[in-house]
Amino acid sequence: MATKKLKFGIDYDGIVADTSAMKAKYIRDHRGQIVAPWQTDRATCEEIIGKDNYKMLSEHVYSRPFTLGAPEVPGAIYSLYQIDQVGEIYLVTARPPNRLNFAREWLEKFKAIEYFKDLVSIKDDKGHEVSKGQLCQRLGLDILIDDELRYLTEPECRDLNRRILLKNGCTDKMRVPRGIEFARNWKEALDLLGIHD
Repeated sequence: MATKKLKFGIDYDGIVADTSAMKAKYIRDHRGQIVAPWQTDRATCEEIIGKDNYKMLSEHVYSRPFTLGAPEVPGAIYSLYQIDQVGEIYLVTARPPNRLNFAREWLEKFKAIEYFKDLVSIKDDKGHEVSKGQLCQRLGLDILIDDELRYLTEPECRDLNRRILLKNGCTDKMRVPRGIEFARNWKEALDLLGIHD
């Protein structure tokens, strides 16, 4: 009897492309503040630099030049290859469609597009939006890997088999709600998933 292939939802920014490092650099260059890349998720970063400053940062960092200039999160592309061996991967992002196209270009540039069954946004061309959890339900996902706790704690995400908060390079102790697993890098995430060479 064939076993069901697992369906993975993987965020883009801070998980595949190191947009977090780009945000940290932008904050250092434009605000003179030192913020660790793993602290640049929206909720955490807004507390540090303020909502208006975060909005300004987002306009730059999610633009095409910044998107295409982002490095890979260490180990991300190899991890996508590993996950692709055991399941289907969907890129699940909050980027609106036009900015998702920049991410598509990045994935093509890094030859990682082949690992994704589809790239999907919580927003559509008309500006309608669903929660990331609702999108996961629509796609029938089993596992979500994200760097934003707010998405992993959405009510609809509680039905997922696994939820992994990946904070690349995190040096602090992280307290996460019950049912959410925590990884400081892709190697730890693969270990949690039981995926090994």
